[in-house]
Amino acid sequence: MNSLACVCITDFIKPAYRNLKGTDINENTASKVTKLIALAFGIIAILLAYFCQYFPTAILQVALSIFGILGGPILGVISLGFNKKILLSKVNIIIWIIFIKLGMFVPFSNWIGALSGLIFSAILNIWVGLGIASIKINNSNKNYSYFGLLLQAAFCM
Repeated sequence: MNSLACVCITDFIKPAYRNLKGTDINENTASKVTKLIALAFGIIAILLAYFCQYFPTAILQVALSIFGILGGPILGVISLGFNKKILLSKVNIIIWIIFIKLGMFVPFSNWIGALSGLIFSAILNIWVGLGIASIKINNSNKNYSYFGLLLQAAFCM
């Protein structure tokens, strides 16, 4: 929770405070705000864990499905952005090699194209994912073909 709070205050609160007030936030105030944010994240995590018992399906299956649907577009934007700012350290070079370095093939990319690609691919993946999740398979007849299931998944929406 502390790391989430530190990222939140560093990336969101401090720049917003600097833009609104024109000065940096006081360290004592930043410390108190960080503790409050960590407390809020902790309460949210406890409430999510409590309400998991009321969900009708397996939480792990839902979480993996959501990650599978949204992981591809996010990976595309991350690997596209690795060309723009890279620090020369051993960890970053290893990460740079692990990712296929898609930014190398698109040097003229900007934030508008990356954001529109992220939104379009996320919408498309959500559409396909919800379509597959909404298929009702008739298990009474075991002699179904995979081509029929593929057509049913493709034209379900």
